[in-house]
Amino acid sequence: MATRAATPAAPPPAPPRQPHQPATGTTSRPAATTTPPRPTPTTAAPRPTPKPPTNPPAPAELTPLPGWQEHSLRSTSNGPSTYVEFVNARSSRVVVYWLDHQGQRRQYKVLDAGRSYRQQTYVGHPWVVTDRHGRALACFLPARTTMRAVVR
Repeated sequence: MATRAATPAAPPPAPPRQPHQPATGTTSRPAATTTPPRPTPTTAAPRPTPKPPTNPPAPAELTPLPGWQEHSLRSTSNGPSTYVEFVNARSSRVVVYWLDHQGQRRQYKVLDAGRSYRQQTYVGHPWVVTDRHGRALACFLPARTTMRAVVR
């Protein structure tokens, strides 16, 4: 009789698992971890404060010329259109004049104390601002960009 070598027997198959049940020998909880918790900061970083909405910046100021220069000023032609914002920073009323091509005053506006207004004009057209008696307080030469003529 021939002898056959015995082969080890295979282990019996595992019983089928039921749905939603853990396998034998396991739990539904995850294993405990040994990592330490994150340290919490002692002071929180400051949050930036939102800035309130701002109005657009006021136009830059024209440099006032002394009133005595009025007699040397006259309008010239061919300058580009621009604007001047006249501001009366005085405590009394002022009068705004354009100086024409002959250097003569042409009244444009009576401006109460603390008031302002915007005037279309041209580069090369001088303006003079007087007190209520007609005494020149300041002269202004418009710039290519809108600027403020502040009467102090």
